[in-house]
Amino acid sequence: MSESAVERVGVVGCGLMGSGIAEVCARAGREVRVVETGTAAAEAGLRRISGSVERAGAAGELSVRDRDAALARITVTTDLATLADRDLVIEAVAEDEAAKLAVFTRLDEVSGAASADVAKAERTLETRERILSAACEVIAEVGFEKIRMRMVAEHAGVSTALLHYHFENVSGSSPRR
Repeated sequence: MSESAVERVGVVGCGLMGSGIAEVCARAGREVRVVETGTAAAEAGLRRISGSVERAGAAGELSVRDRDAALARITVTTDLATLADRDLVIEAVAEDEAAKLAVFTRLDEVSGAASADVAKAERTLETRERILSAACEVIAEVGFEKIRMRMVAEHAGVSTALLHYHFENVSGSSPRR
């Protein structure tokens, strides 16, 4: 996946994992649209992202301009259909198989893709390899502290050691710190 291949990212779910994914993608210069189940959850998710970006700015990790630009790249909505134009959609809903399948089924309707079949294949090594490759690309570009590396590894269903191995032996890079 080349850098220019993914410009518009969709994230379904804005809990801890979804908000972190949205923030990292926005900080990497991608336009991000986040979908939540209701207005209250959407507002809470946007507050979570804003707070994290504000803290990064206060810690000197982001300039005021970069902080404002990252926040401007993020929109939060309750309408899953708005993800139809996304280059990449990342599912970050609760760990409930029925909920995940419902999301992928709805994404099928929105995009015309066969995401329900992808959901069933999510546990395969090939799918995890794609998840790892995409995660490594973003992490290498933006950098993560150790706790976020652990979160990405857990979401991909792999160990942190495997994620580090992938960086060193497959992607040819290592995560910035």
